Amino acid sequence: MDSYYDLFEIANVIHDFWLIDAESYQKKYHTSEGKPLTPGFYIVNWPETIQDRRFNEHAEFHGPFNSRKEAQASLEWMDKVYRNFLNRISANHLRCRTQLQDMVTQ
Repeated sequence: MDSYYDLFEIANVIHDFWLIDAESYQKKYHTSEGKPLTPGFYIVNWPETIQDRRFNEHAEFHGPFNSRKEAQASLEWMDKVYRNFLNRISANHLRCRTQLQDMVTQ
């Protein structure tokens, strides 16, 4: 599995309320709006508070993409942007902390 599997999954919506998950299991899904998704590949994610990932009202579906390859490329881009964001926050936090410590010791 990919490193971001704990955050995201690629699923293939095959017809109304049916999809194939990343492990090739065919499963029913439903959305918070109660409407079927357009067939295609979707990047799916869940809130961090959800332990048991089901394709229900807690799942967020991003897509559709025309192919798994296209969804995978978008997911890799999303992962890269997310990691860059975390790195910037960490660097800014460290810089602010250092500046605060300098102010206190002066």
